[in-house]
Amino acid sequence: MTSDIVSVEIGRSTWQGPAEEAPRRAAQTAVAMRALLRAGCELMAVEAEGLRDSISINGVMSPGPEDQATVEAIREMEDWIASVKATLRALPESPTDD
Repeated sequence: MTSDIVSVEIGRSTWQGPAEEAPRRAAQTAVAMRALLRAGCELMAVEAEGLRDSISINGVMSPGPEDQATVEAIREMEDWIASVKATLRALPESPTDD
């Protein structure tokens, strides 16, 4: 006996397969996405720190107008990191957790 075939949209991709495999596929995808987002946060934090160090004197970021674009980039990076971390905290650890 064959099972029903389902289509599941995962990001920009669509997976098609037996219905009983869909929960396992979703869980694997959720774990992978969390890992990618955490890695992205770590990379962004390293980059933000490097930028901060490049315009800091004695640990204080330069208030000069020539550095304002860099200061804004650092703030945007830090906002993105905070947003991703908040989203990850709000999600259940696996799609089956309630």
